[in-house]
Amino acid sequence: LNPHSETVVRNRNFGDSSSEIIGVCAIQIKEDLNKQEPPDSVGLVTRFAVQKKFRRKGVGQELFSVLWSHSLLNFRAVEVVTSEHEIPARNFLERQEFSILNQEDRSPFPAIFNFNQYRFRRACVSSITEDDLTETVIQN
Repeated sequence: LNPHSETVVRNRNFGDSSSEIIGVCAIQIKEDLNKQEPPDSVGLVTRFAVQKKFRRKGVGQELFSVLWSHSLLNFRAVEVVTSEHEIPARNFLERQEFSILNQEDRSPFPAIFNFNQYRFRRACVSSITEDDLTETVIQN
């Protein structure tokens, strides 16, 4: 599989006969200039959008499911960058079990305009959590 991937959802999948594009997502290999990760091991979501009239109808979840299935086969983690103004996107990522890795001030003029970016990250592992492993060790 090619680790670069783009998925498009067309309207016919959601009860309409038209082929209008209603959602799109894309992921690519994160460029790691500092060499802090093994080469080509982290995916970066570069596009994730659903038309407003189709939000909260499962389109985003369908897109995410395809993106996540692809990521589990190709990456050890996935990152997404959003701004402080993209509250629905941040809420969606938190529901998908992403955690905030860091927050950066990206303001060109900090004294005039604040603009924070959030970098979210989720490890590509099975559904077994660290707590599950701890419970198993304690019980045995």
